[in-house]
Amino acid sequence: SESSQEELIKKAEAPLLEGLGSHIHKVTTNQDSQIYFNQGFYNKAETYIQKALEIQEKQSDTDPLEMVSTVFHLAMVYQTQSLYSEAEPLFQKAISISKKISGENHVYTAELYRNLGELYSKQGFYRKAEKLFQRAIKVFEQKFGVTHFQTAKTLQHLADIYMKGRSYAKAAPLYQKVLNIYAKILPENHPETALTLNHLAWAYAEQGLSKKVQKMRSLRFDAATEPRFSLARRMIR
Repeated sequence: SESSQEELIKKAEAPLLEGLGSHIHKVTTNQDSQIYFNQGFYNKAETYIQKALEIQEKQSDTDPLEMVSTVFHLAMVYQTQSLYSEAEPLFQKAISISKKISGENHVYTAELYRNLGELYSKQGFYRKAEKLFQRAIKVFEQKFGVTHFQTAKTLQHLADIYMKGRSYAKAAPLYQKVLNIYAKILPENHPETALTLNHLAWAYAEQGLSKKVQKMRSLRFDAATEPRFSLARRMIR
């Protein structure tokens, strides 16, 4: 209800206002401040994060990683509202800072590559997204291994942009690779596995590989995973 939302906002506002001193950046990035974002109050979230960023930029002893986090959160506020031109330079700024303090091959930097890749994917800039996903995959494979969940999810993002670009022959083996990873790290009938299987079947269907499609359709999942199948095509498009 509206009244309960207002109560949540008031509770969140108190610690935020108290934190508008030298430690505001710690307040704006904690769990309480996420209420604004989670409730869809993006203007409020933007205001507090911008104030935090202003203070961080003026302080000589600001932890660079905290600044990366603040810039990232502001970028996400814009991306969620489809304000891509505002979000893009912030993701790039976060990447630049992360590369300086952690290195180009650090997982923090790789996560930011993936985030910017997702932004480009939403805009239809598939070539740009492809390069960033590939960079992130390389780092995740080096740091986490080839069978890690982060590696699999980024491979899936890469496969998804190939599907959007109608490069079905490129997408299919990536979905298969993701499934091989999920088979090792996720429980049987996991929703992520079900969704990826559906994407793979779709990739095969677009290539006219009817026998492979029939094989995919023969697979069965429990009631909890089946609803995810109907969402697959809509999620990619």
